[in-house]
Amino acid sequence: MKNMKENLFNKLGEKLAVNLGEASIKLSEKAMGKCFIGAIYEPKVPIEMLKENIDK
Repeated sequence: MKNMKENLFNKLGEKLAVNLGEASIKLSEKAMGKCFIGAIYEPKVPIEMLKENIDK
């Protein structure tokens, strides 16, 4: 009986670990995509504003 409980808990623990691993991979892939998109974005600043900052 004790052996059956240990086997059951071991199998459940392995399944839980696999599911957590898959979920963390999916979340990290989404996060990397958002960071990459954020790094590419560059707001357009009018040249006049840039010249004003240089003149100051």
